[in-house]
Amino acid sequence: YFNKFNDGKTMDTAILIEGGSANIKGIEKYIETSVGYASGVNRL
Repeated sequence: YFNKFNDGKTMDTAILIEGGSANIKGIEKYIETSVGYASGVNRL
């Protein structure tokens, strides 16, 4: 599900799985804080 929206980037997908406890609105901020850039998850 997330993998296809992240162009198959394993790192992004793994972070999303680890951050699964965050609500959908919080994931983009979680990614940005964790890896220093937005992943585009807010487009979902």
